[in-house]
Amino acid sequence: MQQAHDDHGGRGYYVAPIRLGVRPARAMTFERDIICGRIAWADIWRARRVVQRVAVDNESTSWNCQSWVFAALRELRRRRLLRVRRAALERLRFVRERWQ
Repeated sequence: MQQAHDDHGGRGYYVAPIRLGVRPARAMTFERDIICGRIAWADIWRARRVVQRVAVDNESTSWNCQSWVFAALRELRRRRLLRVRRAALERLRFVRERWQ
């Protein structure tokens, strides 16, 4: 969905305006993508609304944007909007644990 990014200016959120047609893999800072599952085209706009409502934890010092991604994935799965491959989630967890 190409919307999550670091908080700018202390506003306390990570969701930017929707930018359609963006190809993150073309960004100079892009490292990798991990495809975790599929969302049906009929559910795309509903899934976007769900992702936009995922809360940001501005209090925890250990919480970060990767935590937000996992919360978004969990919420999409809970609402049955995303079918996730278990192996992909494990890969995502592995990368997250070794990201620095």
